[in-house]
Amino acid sequence: MRKILSSLLLAVALTAGAQNEMQATVELSFPVDRGIGGPTFITYKGEMIVPAFNDGKKATVLLPCNDFAYCWLTYKRSRLLLYIEGGKQVKVSNYLDGNDLKLRIEGDNTEINAFLNRSETIRAGENEYALIYSHFKNALKRLYLKNDSVVSKTDIPDGYKEKEEKRLELQKKLCMAAYYTFHNRIMEERHSDSPSATIPHDYYQELESILADNDQLLIYPDYIDFNKLAVLAIVQNDKKEITQSQVISDYAQYVVSHFHSPLTRQILLNVVITPYIDSQGLEGLEKVDLIFRSNVTDNNILSLYQKAYEKWSRLLPGQPFPDFSFKDINGQVFTKEDFKGKVVYMDLWATWCPPCCAEIPYMNRLVKEFEHVRDIAFVSISIDKDAEAWKKKIAEKHMGGIQLLAGPSCFLMEYTNKTSIPHYLIIDKEGNFSDADAPYPSDPAITEQLKKDLSK
Repeated sequence: MRKILSSLLLAVALTAGAQNEMQATVELSFPVDRGIGGPTFITYKGEMIVPAFNDGKKATVLLPCNDFAYCWLTYKRSRLLLYIEGGKQVKVSNYLDGNDLKLRIEGDNTEINAFLNRSETIRAGENEYALIYSHFKNALKRLYLKNDSVVSKTDIPDGYKEKEEKRLELQKKLCMAAYYTFHNRIMEERHSDSPSATIPHDYYQELESILADNDQLLIYPDYIDFNKLAVLAIVQNDKKEITQSQVISDYAQYVVSHFHSPLTRQILLNVVITPYIDSQGLEGLEKVDLIFRSNVTDNNILSLYQKAYEKWSRLLPGQPFPDFSFKDINGQVFTKEDFKGKVVYMDLWATWCPPCCAEIPYMNRLVKEFEHVRDIAFVSISIDKDAEAWKKKIAEKHMGGIQLLAGPSCFLMEYTNKTSIPHYLIIDKEGNFSDADAPYPSDPAITEQLKKDLSK
C-alpha cells in the first residue's frame, strides 16, 4: 500500500492565475536526438504541462507569473529546477559534450539557475532516512545549516538569497514529511519486523504543526509535495490494518478540514485522488467522490477527474457490457446478443500464461457443475496471437464452455482496465456488468456468486 501511495505523481492540470497576469517564458530547443527515451514536461504550481514542439524541435511555454516562481523541467532522464520571473525568459537547449547529452540554461537569471542546478545544496538521502527519528531530526538540522551557509557564501544576487532561503525552508519540511515513506521503505527492505515502531507519535504531531496553507506558496516547487506527503503520513500514522481506500478517504477529509486556501485545497485533493482512482478504481470511495466534487471548482481538474472516474464507473454493476464479436474454434461468430437472457462467467486468458492454465481444471469443474443449467454460459476469450497453439491447448485440456479467440489486441483488456491475465468477470442476464472483477474458478466463493446471479 505504501508503495502505491508514495508513488503518486504531481500529474495535475490547473489553470493558474487570472487572465491579466504577467507571463514568464520558457524557451525549449532540443535539436540533438540521441534516441534516449523519456518524457519532456514542465511542472508548475501543481500543473503538468507538456510542450508542443515544432518540426525544428523547439517549443515555447508561457507560465502565468506576476513576480517570481520556480518550475521543474523534466527532459528524458534529466530534471532541472528553473527560477522564472514575469516578463522574463529562460532558455534551455541540449548539446553534445563528447558522447554525453547535456543541457544548457541561458536567458534571464542565468546565474541563479546555474546555482540551482549545480547541486551545491543537498537534501536528505538514504543515510538520513534510515536513522531513528530523533537522530534523523539532528542530521536534517545539520544538513540545512550547511545549506544556509552555502547560500550566504555563494555569488548570487543578494535580493535572491532571501527567496532561496524560503525555498530551502520548504524543502526541509518536505524531507520531514518524506521521512514516513522512506524510513518505512528502507526498514522493509532491510526485513525489519516492525518498521513504523521506530517512528514516535510526536513525529506526526510535528508534521501537523508545520503544515502550510497559503496559495502564495504555490510558487515554490516543494510546497504541494510537502503538504501531500505530510497528510498521507498523518492519516496513516501507526495504523497496521488500514486499506488503501481508507487512506484516500481519510486524506480527503483531512485536506478539506485543515486547508482553506482554495487553490491549495483543490490541488492537494487532485494530486492524490485523481491518480489513485485512475490506477486503482472506485471501490470504497463513494464519500471521496462527494468530497472531491463539492470542493473542486477548477474545470481542468474536474475534467481530469471525470475522465478517471468514467474509466471505472463504466464497470459498475448494472452498466452495459460492451458489444463484441469473436470467432470460436470452428469459425462461428459469437456476439453479446447471443448470450442475452443468460448469466455469463467470462475469462480473458492465453496459452502462454501459467496462472491462466492453472485455472483450467477448475473452470472445467465449474462447467460440469452447471451443465444442466440452461441460463448460464461459460465463455473463455483468448488473447493468443498463435491460433494453432490456442486450438492445441483447448484439445489437450479438454476445455469446456465456449472458446473464443480475440487475439493480442483484444479491446476488452483496455475496457476493463486490465494489464494482466487471467481476468474473470460476470455479466448478468440483461447483458450488464454484475462483477467486473469476479473470483477465480479455484475460489469456492464463485459457485455461490453464480447461483446468486442466476436467481435474479
